[in-house]
Amino acid sequence: MKPQASVEVVRPSALPEALDELARSVTEGRPLRPMAGCTDLMVEAHYGKLQYDRFLDLWGLRFELGDVGLAVGVPRRQ
Repeated sequence: MKPQASVEVVRPSALPEALDELARSVTEGRPLRPMAGCTDLMVEAHYGKLQYDRFLDLWGLRFELGDVGLAVGVPRRQ
């Protein structure tokens, strides 16, 4: 993985905007990695393992999402 010259962070102000941004990223073939906080990303960047250059910052939606939470990824069987 080559070092990241720059990254793009999209900060939606509401959940519908976040969903629109995700849909647009798929359509355009420019993936966004959802994040809330970013400790893991800082570690990846430090070790040169950052795999994305575009991020969707969900931290600003924490009050809108409330206690519902957000799960990103494929559901697991328990």
